[in-house]
This record gives sequence, structure tokens and C-alpha cells, in this order.
Amino acid sequence: MSMLGHVIGLDFSDLLIKDCLTIAIPSNKNDLQDFCRIIEETSRFQEFLVSVGFLHADQKTILEYARNVDALFANKMCRDVLDKARKLMLMQLHDTVQLTAPSDANSVPKSSENKLNNVFIFPTCQISASVKQLMDFAYEVLNEASESSAMCAIRLFYTVRNIFELFCAIVPIFHKQNITMLPQVTVSALHHNNCMYLAHHLITLGHEFSSRLHPSLKDNTVTFVDLVPRLRTAGTDAFQSQLAAQKKQLVEIIRGIGSFHNMSNDPNFTNSLERALKQCLYQLEHLQRIWQTVLPSSVYKQTMGALLDSLLDEIIGQIVRQEDIPSNCTHQLTTAFSVIIQRTPNLFQPLSYYGNNGNNENYSVADACRCVPKWMKFKELLLMLAASMNDILERWAEGKGPLAHEFTANEIKQVIRALFQNTDRRSAVLARINHTHWFEESKNQSVCQSSVNLTFLNFFL
Repeated sequence: MSMLGHVIGLDFSDLLIKDCLTIAIPSNKNDLQDFCRIIEETSRFQEFLVSVGFLHADQKTILEYARNVDALFANKMCRDVLDKARKLMLMQLHDTVQLTAPSDANSVPKSSENKLNNVFIFPTCQISASVKQLMDFAYEVLNEASESSAMCAIRLFYTVRNIFELFCAIVPIFHKQNITMLPQVTVSALHHNNCMYLAHHLITLGHEFSSRLHPSLKDNTVTFVDLVPRLRTAGTDAFQSQLAAQKKQLVEIIRGIGSFHNMSNDPNFTNSLERALKQCLYQLEHLQRIWQTVLPSSVYKQTMGALLDSLLDEIIGQIVRQEDIPSNCTHQLTTAFSVIIQRTPNLFQPLSYYGNNGNNENYSVADACRCVPKWMKFKELLLMLAASMNDILERWAEGKGPLAHEFTANEIKQVIRALFQNTDRRSAVLARINHTHWFEESKNQSVCQSSVNLTFLNFFL
């Protein structure tokens, strides 16, 4: 027997550990007590092998492995945690759950000193069901860690951190096709919400468990805050890519009409323009039906405002660059563009309010003014297309009127040259606008300074 043990003893020990003891290691705390019986049986089996000469007395690999139960238990538990988390990350993102922010409708109005009490409430939106399960699972693991030994607590805490690092590495790559594809507008919005939801919880997760985890962890910083920027960046980058694709599509629809320079010579130009505008609005209304119920209200309005702003910027640029706009085309342009004025406010109105009258329409118009920077400029352009030179001069108001607030002096002069024939009256009007050009230059400098500040602030709102 000793000769047999000399030949296969080590291989036998390795095989016993790999195929028997490793499988028997418990993966939860409730089964840990039962493993003590396995240790006792392993000890007796070790003594038997030594007594028959199969193993030497100093060959205790099997027993030492079985007695190292704390490390084995922690290793297996962490491995199982990561396996389950990975499976959740690979699940489809389409299955969603609705998150609803607490309503304060029936509560006593807050005083001005306490109006920021709900700053950490996550807004109403939809997220993937798998991400909700992943966050709940992370809480379960941390609760388990708070009741475990020092070794298990440390390993489980860092395993939970690894879960979110794994999320940043796996999800954008595994789901890349669905997130970035143009038709999959829902998935990109859900991925954005998923990342923001996880980041929202990680801000306070470490603080919530810092006093409950094993004292050995208190020497280190129990935090997940360093992972928050990575999650936010992952969600924002993916959604910004989808937004850029949508903007590009809107601009291409307008440019697909052809050159605006030939509007007077092309009998089909007006029809083509109306079709293009309706196609753009249809695309935006399609996005509204999808995004309005998925994204938080504030994010949806900012997103829709950015898309509309790109569309209006392209239209305004096309008109302002024209050298000649025949009088018979101005009415056609005004009529075609009026559909945007009529239908755009509906994009900021909840779908359930469609067909209702009252204050909802006023709120949606206000949202359009607030969320679409070029909205008032577009309305001023429509007024210019239908106005006389005197009307334009009145709205310019020596560089202090509503027209001067939206257009530069050079832009207004270019539109006047395109709309009106070269007469002494036109020259006089252009001269008056040029006389107040100094005000416009100083105004632009202050606007540039404000734009930088607003952009910086909006990043944090």
C-alpha cells in the first residue's frame, strides 16, 4: 500500500480536493455549520490513509485544505456573487420597471429653508429590471458581509465594488449593438437611466454600511463614490451618441430638400419643404412616444430641446444665408414653418394631455421657450419674413429690441437684402442698423461669457 501511495498519493489528494471537497464547500452562511461534519469525516479519512501506509504522517494536504474553511467559504461565496452579477448584466435591457419618486402632493408646503430636502430622491423614470435586481443583490451581499467574519466581510465588500467595476466594463460592450443602433432609441435611454440609477445609490451606499461592517474595514475608507463618475460617464456617453445620430438625421432631412437658393425656380420646393418638416416632426413625435415615459421629465425636456434646437438652427442658417428671397416665396415659407410653431409645444406636453385645453398648453409653450435656445430666434425669423422694413426696424429698436436679442446686426442686414430690393429706403434702414452695430458687439461678448457659465451649471443640474 505504501508503494501505491508513493506512486499516486499526491495525485489522489489533489483529485479528492478538486472533485469532492471543493464541491462540498458551502456558498452561504446557513450551510457553514454542516461543513464541520465534513471536516471531521475528512480527519478520520486522513488518519485511515496514514494507518494503512497510503500517506505519510506529514502529508496533511487534504486535512489542511478542509480546515481552511473560512478562506474557502469566502472564495466560493465571492465567486458565486460575481457569477450571479455577471448573469444579470448579460440579461436583455428591454424588460423594465417603473421607478416613481415620492409625491408631495398631499404634504404641507415646505418652507424656503427646507426646499432642498429631496435633493437625493431619484426621479420618476424606467430602468431595466435586471439592473434593479443587480442593485438589490448588492444590498443583499453587503447585508451578508455585515454579519460575517472579518475575512468574509472584507472579501464581500470588495466583491461588491468589483460588481460595479464589472458593470462599467461589460455592459457597454456586450449591449453595444443595441445601445448604439439608431432604431434602438429605447435601449440607449434605458442604459442612461441604469447608469444614473446605480450611480445614485453608490453615492450613499458606503456611508449606509460603514458602521455595520466588521471593525477591520473601518481602518479603510468604505466608499463607492469613486465609481460614480465612471457610471455617469458610461450612461451619458452612450446617450449622447444616440442624440448626435438623431440630430444628424434631422439635419440630413432638411438638407435633402436641395439648395434653398433655387426656391424661386423650383415649383416643387414648397411641397418638398413641407414634407421634410413633417418628416422631422414625425421623427420627434416618435421619440416623444418612446422617451417621455422612459426618461426623467427634466432629462426628456432637455433632450427634446437639444434636438429641436439643431433642427431650428439648420433652418435659420439656410434662410439667413440666402442672397435673394422672392416676395412670392416669403408667404410660402411662413406657411410651411408655421407647422413647427403649432406642433412643437406638444412635444413637451405629456401624451395623456393630448386633446385637452387649458394651462397645459401654456406650460408646454413655456417649456419650448426654456428648453429650445433657438425657439425665439425662429419666431423672430418668421416675423421678419412677413414684415415690412419699418416693422423690422421697430423690432430692432436701435439694437435693444427683441430682434436684436436674437440676431446679430449682420444677420438682420443679410435678411433685409434678401427680402427687399435695393432702394434708398433699404440703404437707409441698413445704415440705421449699422449705426447700432457697436451695441451688438458688446452684447455678444457678454452673451459668450454667460454661455460658458450656463454650460458649466447645466452639467450639474
